[in-house]
Amino acid sequence: MPSYLTLSQDHDNKARGLAHWLRANEVVDAKANLGELVDLFYQLCSVETTCQGLAAIAATLANAGTSPLTAKSAVSKAVATQTVQILNVTDKWAQSIHLAAKSSLSGAILVVVPGVLGLAVYSPRLSPQMKSVAGTKFCEAIATTFPSLAQPSA
Repeated sequence: MPSYLTLSQDHDNKARGLAHWLRANEVVDAKANLGELVDLFYQLCSVETTCQGLAAIAATLANAGTSPLTAKSAVSKAVATQTVQILNVTDKWAQSIHLAAKSSLSGAILVVVPGVLGLAVYSPRLSPQMKSVAGTKFCEAIATTFPSLAQPSA
């Protein structure tokens, strides 16, 4: 299974381009070292977690940065909101189903609907687009069954 730390140059160029876009849109501080930011992004993408842990992260983001498990603030509301905004613009598949989502090369998918729910699904069989086959079907079924969960287009 490939890891984020071994992705192709094409993916690296996309990540660096996204970092520049985030800076241009004042999501990232103008003084931030974008190379370090992209390296940190890849390191964070390579952190091991469980589906339950990922669901807790999604639920915390959906709950404006406050963990529904502990009632403690994990991140500020602004950081939670910006994170969901980034999810809204970084994945064409997620945009097509109108949910803020991020998939991984492991077969995990994180979905956030602010103020409503956060969930995670895991199924390791990947499509040619490197997305979980069963996970994408499940998320598409959620979006079709509950159209009121749709997020505004980016």
